[in-house]
Amino acid sequence: MAISDAVRQIGITEPTYYRWRKQYGGMNRDQLKRLKELETENQRLRRAVSDLTLDSEAQAAIGPRTMASERRACRTLGQHRSTRAAGFPAAHRTRNG
Repeated sequence: MAISDAVRQIGITEPTYYRWRKQYGGMNRDQLKRLKELETENQRLRRAVSDLTLDSEAQAAIGPRTMASERRACRTLGQHRSTRAAGFPAAHRTRNG
């Protein structure tokens, strides 16, 4: 089977095939597995940085010395509370929430 037929069958273009071949061609199964693990870890770390950035923006939006409730901070940023329920330290939570 020709490469052009194979790439058409799996639904990719020939340049994509050659790019993947160049990128992954020399890797064995263990290396590919490790690459996938590193990509997953990278994704998790990016999410953590994003969450910390959001927390920082929330604090900046309400003022550096203001103790704000989670509800107020989320409202200020236009964020739904359920997405940030565990994101604020206990000192920033009010009794009601």
